[in-house]
Amino acid sequence: MNVGIVLDYFPFFLPFSRVGAAHTYSYTTTRRRFAHAPVAPLSFCNPDQNDLPSDVSPAGDWLHYFRTALALGSLSDKFSPRELAALYERHLERFITSNHLDVLISGGNTGYERCALATARRMNIRTLCLWEGFFRPRTITYDRLGMNAESDFAAVPFQNMLTHVASTEAIAAVGAFREFLQKPPSFAPALDTIQNHRFDILRQIRNRWIDRHDAERIRLPFRTHLSARCAHGIHRLQYLKAENITRPFIFFPLQTHTDSNIALNCDLLPYSEVVQTVLTAYHSARESAGCDLIVKEHPLDVYRTSYPITKRDGVFWVPPETPTAWLLLHPQCKGTILVNSTAGIESLALNVPVAALGRSIYARPELTEIVDNPDVESIAHALTRLPFCSVDHDHVDMFLRYLYDEAQLPGNLDTVPAEEEMRNFELFLSERFS
Repeated sequence: MNVGIVLDYFPFFLPFSRVGAAHTYSYTTTRRRFAHAPVAPLSFCNPDQNDLPSDVSPAGDWLHYFRTALALGSLSDKFSPRELAALYERHLERFITSNHLDVLISGGNTGYERCALATARRMNIRTLCLWEGFFRPRTITYDRLGMNAESDFAAVPFQNMLTHVASTEAIAAVGAFREFLQKPPSFAPALDTIQNHRFDILRQIRNRWIDRHDAERIRLPFRTHLSARCAHGIHRLQYLKAENITRPFIFFPLQTHTDSNIALNCDLLPYSEVVQTVLTAYHSARESAGCDLIVKEHPLDVYRTSYPITKRDGVFWVPPETPTAWLLLHPQCKGTILVNSTAGIESLALNVPVAALGRSIYARPELTEIVDNPDVESIAHALTRLPFCSVDHDHVDMFLRYLYDEAQLPGNLDTVPAEEEMRNFELFLSERFS
């Protein structure tokens, strides 16, 4: 089987062409950091060499392709989205045709990835969209169509999940996932350890130099990084340690402010507006809810943006390196409010009720409190109700087992796979697409 791989964020598939693989792999990318990747063949799409007439229109919906990039402002102003979409389509059509692809594998974040999925389907090529697993760090999520709320999985009626006969592997995996969450580390790791040196100055400069011409790159100015670092240093004394929490609270785990999951599946942007709206809504609901609000920044966002961290009026911020499970397992935790992060899955697995402000595979009335309109009034109403909600353990179990059986693979996109993982993935491809 001829398999096409779109390289964008994850180097997971780089070793597949260098082992005795059962399938033939071809690769394509717009990212300069992959332009000379040790794979063959690699097709590099260079927007700077666009020779298309300016009046050429893309065959697909370019607004769909660049939905994330336009929402996050990550598209270079050198390129017109319409022209870039047409260039992408022509390149991908050639890539698919010349390599006689049977299957195309892509992520669902960038315009290039989303264009690849749409172009392949328009050419009657089967597709597989991959993103980070919901049972982290042990799984990869897959879907034919797209990520999270854009997926086929998201459209499955909940009744189907209730009648699903779970596999032995799913039952064991869900049990292991819960056990993993219930045994968090006894001490919080250092912030630099969690960030895995992503914000090392020399590494940042090198990465910026390599990808300086990429058409789709989130371009945060160095002054923004510097300001965020300074703000973190100033506000560290304002953090409340988890062991000092004594009152009932609602947990608000922040996502990264450039999270494509929010850009695709939330009607309130930018993310700073989400944070401010929740804080405003909390002040309206504080007395009725009878809870404090505990906010935790995403540890990978600490050096990229800053929030007005205070310790007053019932709102408390905990150190970003605090393990999420510490707060979900805290006896005073009465609920979790978030947009659509994997913390929602973890919260449900630990029987902590969830209010969801965005679309996701778990934002279902059988599982969560859904906030249809993320405005102050609606969020305040959800915060008032949340401490008095409960989680249907059986429904969560059935959902998680169905999720594992239908959309999860063992593995981790963030790591280089071992040979056994590659063999298992190839077996999965053979079974799914043969």
